[in-house]
Amino acid sequence: MSQDALITDNEHPDVLTGFAAIDAGNWSRAENLLGPQADGGDPAAMLGMGLISHQRSDTDVAIQWYVRAAELGVPEAANNLAAIFAASGDEKAATLWLQRAVTLGSADAAVNLGRLNHWSDAAEAEFWYRRGAESDLGPAMANIAVMCQRRGDTAGAERWYRQAIEAGEFRALVALGQILAQTDRADEAAHAYRQAIEAGDQRGHLGLAQLALMREDLASCEASAQVAAHAGLAAADVLLGQIFQLRGDRATALTHYAKAAESGEAAGSYGLGVVRAEMGDVAGAESAFLVAARAGHLPAMWGYVVVLHQAGRTAEAQQWLEVAARAGFPPAVAALDAQSGA
Repeated sequence: MSQDALITDNEHPDVLTGFAAIDAGNWSRAENLLGPQADGGDPAAMLGMGLISHQRSDTDVAIQWYVRAAELGVPEAANNLAAIFAASGDEKAATLWLQRAVTLGSADAAVNLGRLNHWSDAAEAEFWYRRGAESDLGPAMANIAVMCQRRGDTAGAERWYRQAIEAGEFRALVALGQILAQTDRADEAAHAYRQAIEAGDQRGHLGLAQLALMREDLASCEASAQVAAHAGLAAADVLLGQIFQLRGDRATALTHYAKAAESGEAAGSYGLGVVRAEMGDVAGAESAFLVAARAGHLPAMWGYVVVLHQAGRTAEAQQWLEVAARAGFPPAVAALDAQSGA
């Protein structure tokens, strides 16, 4: 039984009123209403007491209530237990409670099991995402699309993103737009980005800016990127840096790249490296490239290799060349192949 049904079908009016108090943030009133019912063995009230304790960061008490509710068949309680254990780093306990929640009928728990395995076991993650997709959960479908992209199945990713959007997962619109842009369907991509904006996802402005940059429409690119920047998206400053770099305004480009880099955008650090190298600031370029390279930015690794070679530090350069080549960066792969041929 879902949480909503568990509450609305409850025979005691204090349970429904207690959850209304939770929704309103009136925790003391909720506790006064739900506490006696929970003590009396009502599973919905036990869940509510778990939520109240959880909100108060009284984790031990929350666990006690959630366990009691889960043992009486409340899937949301098992799911919440898993969240607590996952947050504490106990993935084994989190997995066991999520599996229990799935057994009790929670499709959300299946998606959470997928997320728990997302980076460690792709096959296991996708298995659980598909369980969630069977219940028409948009996040599950969107994550299956991500798994498709990871294995190079662009057509499958597009199909699953579209299904996710149909299921109400509008955050998938930007990802769909990116696939459409990559497969030379710019008009369709723009439509997806505009739909994302209408749904409140400001990343759609970034997508429109990238499309404008591809067709060298710097004015439109800047306009969309500025909107994205005002929305707090650090990646917008990377685009603005590229625009001013193309215009030859290196000072302004550096300002935007630096702002992006300060927000943790590896592409911002890479942009700093490129512009500093153009200005003859080798030490500054080396420093910026290294920051981005350590974050896994492949072009930055290549840029770092170049400046290390120029500085005569060939052993370090070789190490980074091999890292970039193992990651599949074409210039690095070609350079290593040339070394082998020599």
